[in-house]
Amino acid sequence: MVEWSSNRTKEVDEKMDEFSIIAILTVSIAVGKFVNHLHTARTKKSCKWLGIGVALAINVLAFFTIPVPRPEVYPAGGILNSYSQGIFINSNSSVLTAYYTTDSITDPKFGQKYTGPFSIDRPRTIIAKNRFLFRWSEATIIQMHTNEDSS
Repeated sequence: MVEWSSNRTKEVDEKMDEFSIIAILTVSIAVGKFVNHLHTARTKKSCKWLGIGVALAINVLAFFTIPVPRPEVYPAGGILNSYSQGIFINSNSSVLTAYYTTDSITDPKFGQKYTGPFSIDRPRTIIAKNRFLFRWSEATIIQMHTNEDSS
């Protein structure tokens, strides 16, 4: 766990960003080329498809094993100054798309795509998920209310 200045903790291994994707692609290509080099050195025949196949296999394995990170919902703690205050969802990466619902029942997969700050009219439970291609993150669930509601 890493402690951030906003007093929120994030799990480092849940972070998927552009750097991670580029690093996986680069490593898979390098491993594919290395396997092709070993094959060529041993058999004296080049097989470029072997390297491509190995690289593709590494990419597919990485794609299905890296978890999609949860989105962050702000204001943190769910306390609003007023119901007109904007609620923000941070998907943590430009390759992720956040979806949310405010009814506490509907799965965010069937909710609204996050396009910018939104507001609520009364205490609500916000449920948000990130999507990466066809894979979804775990849900972030937060109760939103004002200070007056807590008293």
